[in-house]
Amino acid sequence: MRDLTRLTALSLALFAFACNNEDKDGETDETDTNGGGTADCVLPSSTIPADGGTFFYKGVFVVTFESDAQAVSASFALDAGTLTAPEWDNGGRTATFTASGLTPSTGYTLTVTTDCADAFTYAFTTDAFGNPVADVTTLVDNVYELDLGSANIVKPPGVGSLLGTLLDSLGDTAILFKVKSATATSINFFGGIGEKDAAGTITQDRCTPTFALDDTVTGATVLFENPYFEVNAPDGITLDVAGLSITLGSVLLSGAFAADGSSLGGARLAGQADARDLVDALADLLDVGSADEVCSLLGGFGVACEPCSDGQNFCLTLDAQSIGAEKVEAVFDELPDSALDSSCE
Repeated sequence: MRDLTRLTALSLALFAFACNNEDKDGETDETDTNGGGTADCVLPSSTIPADGGTFFYKGVFVVTFESDAQAVSASFALDAGTLTAPEWDNGGRTATFTASGLTPSTGYTLTVTTDCADAFTYAFTTDAFGNPVADVTTLVDNVYELDLGSANIVKPPGVGSLLGTLLDSLGDTAILFKVKSATATSINFFGGIGEKDAAGTITQDRCTPTFALDDTVTGATVLFENPYFEVNAPDGITLDVAGLSITLGSVLLSGAFAADGSSLGGARLAGQADARDLVDALADLLDVGSADEVCSLLGGFGVACEPCSDGQNFCLTLDAQSIGAEKVEAVFDELPDSALDSSCE
């Protein structure tokens, strides 16, 4: 059950970074840095990217306002590339959108127009990720560790107080992904858990099965446009741990390899967790005994459980972006249930 607790705590730990993002690269908490607004203006309170910051060339722009921005019909423009229509969340305060046509290591300017006298402009530069890997076959067997501490959490906001408790339970856990195969037009991964000692050495947890991140997953599609990849599993991925199953719905994993394969940039992990699947694992960690109590706990931090596919309000939506991942030296094998260590309970 310890492994299950760690795995499901991981799901909630990602949520907990939401209030820890103010100082992340690419975000600012300034309110009226330019534009000369008045007290009646609805001002941007934070942006990804920040003015003068760096940005992943396929990243998600996030602009949060001090109050309901839809009331002032805020609009967004880029000096190059094409923006998608914004999606509004967080009570109409936060707009998210993406851009096509951006290139690595290039300067751009984002303009945010509100009811203020002048527009707000944010100059940023895309990072180096986006240059192709010369020989994609060199990626095969590379193992990458996700750095959750580098994530910008777009959804949900507001549960930073859980950060310390949850990370204490995950301090020795490594979240790993391995490239199983790669060609010029296709790529496949599998993922799982390792344990990290004080020296940073990672050992695979051979009592926890790995999980596929490829087109063998029901309903999944895998896009690879060197160096960018996107694994989209709308039917979700089921993790079997300690005799219990946890399904993460609508899973998306994406990012881009560094040109030398030494790291991943702009990694994004999105999905939906069902509070009913988390109760047993979090019973001791967070003193909860039902899905209602899990949702009530998160509700205290302003995070509301949302409808699941069955219409019941027990699901939590996660969208973690700008996650870093470095290549690590670790023995990491595919482990189906049949290959688990015989000593596992």
